[in-house]
Amino acid sequence: MGTDFDVRRAARSATEIESLVRAVVDGRIPDETTYIEWKGILDLRSKAGAAHVARAMLAFANRHVETAKTTFEGVAYVVVGAEPGAVHGVDMPDPADLSNLIGKYVPVSVRWNSTSTSTGGKAVAVFTVESPMAGDRIATLLTAYEVESAGKTRQVAAGTVFVRRPGKTEPATPEDFQMLQDRLIAGGGLPTIDAEVRLTSAAPVIRVSRRPEFVEPIVEEHRALLESQINAVGSDEAAPKDGRRFRYTTSGEITLFREQIEKYVGRLRSDLGPAATAAWARERLQTGPTNLRLRNTGNTALESIQITVHVPHGLGVWLWAPKLGEIPEPPLLKTTRLWTERSSYPTGVSGMPRIPQPDDGRIEQRITDTVVHLHLDELHAGRSHAFQNMALIADDDTNLDEFELTVDITAKNRAGNLVERIKVPVQATVGPASLNLPKPSGASSD
Repeated sequence: MGTDFDVRRAARSATEIESLVRAVVDGRIPDETTYIEWKGILDLRSKAGAAHVARAMLAFANRHVETAKTTFEGVAYVVVGAEPGAVHGVDMPDPADLSNLIGKYVPVSVRWNSTSTSTGGKAVAVFTVESPMAGDRIATLLTAYEVESAGKTRQVAAGTVFVRRPGKTEPATPEDFQMLQDRLIAGGGLPTIDAEVRLTSAAPVIRVSRRPEFVEPIVEEHRALLESQINAVGSDEAAPKDGRRFRYTTSGEITLFREQIEKYVGRLRSDLGPAATAAWARERLQTGPTNLRLRNTGNTALESIQITVHVPHGLGVWLWAPKLGEIPEPPLLKTTRLWTERSSYPTGVSGMPRIPQPDDGRIEQRITDTVVHLHLDELHAGRSHAFQNMALIADDDTNLDEFELTVDITAKNRAGNLVERIKVPVQATVGPASLNLPKPSGASSD
């Protein structure tokens, strides 16, 4: 049976992944094929569940290159927690645990990632397996596992090679092995990638802290400034200077104002951390960005270069200025104007626009990590290229002082891929106090 879902382009964004799952549930992709498999109910925390997903991923990685490219640009999907007509949901493991579970069975040569989407109010996991390429190794099962069938347990041996048939996964036949060997040899006529990659930073990588010693001084300063308005009520300082009618604030209004101050302080305490992180990301992109630099050390040009930078959890990455989170609007005591203007946080960089660049990349949030996708049409021999600015900021929830980025590079006219690992130390800890946060002004009449 055919499908009325558009399979010409790979589903990669959050919206596209959600649409893919919805198409499965609605029956617009009615059958499991050579490019998609689903499992309505599966325990991803168990060895059996991880092995089931790994088995499908290995089969998708062992497809014929040209056959695979006829749908989703060669990409394949494993959907867990949904099937035609039903959304069961799935209990998502910790990203690191999930990566370890799957990695126990799948070799690193298989390019895959995972994400989750919400369908019908329930979490659904989607595993993506990248398109096979000429020169790819045969994807083999790394670790044996057990399966139960008809009340009996049998072991699937390590080294087993799985292939994909329409709607099912099977062990490879001699004909399949011949195809996979041909695929491997087909990449032998191309040279490998000769390149150097490094990370340069105009400023140290920082951690934006939300700890009380960084946040409370600001919170208490704002509390004091707001409470100081109460002391001015009824004094000559609070009286209008232009002859307008003046009404003194009542004790009931002051009591209400004190309650509003407490609510404001509570929101300020919770909102300062996220707002400061966004503000520091903008500041770093403007004055202290991090750049990935690629140098072609070979004798001929690299063409259609694809770079994926795997950023571990705990280290945030931005390619363009994020939308600033607003700190809450302070309460207003009658007869006083406490804020001279609406908060812009921080004032120094709030208006910085995003400037697209020729190699404009994109960021993909995944369960196991965050991936930055970069592209370059051509890089001549001996030349270097600095990709667009990035901001790297460590999360205050992690105590790591060093992170490892994994950079995966492929090129159209090269066989295989080049993988480099780059250490990124966190060199400073900052907080909201380091920013130019606007403060309540002195009292003035309405």
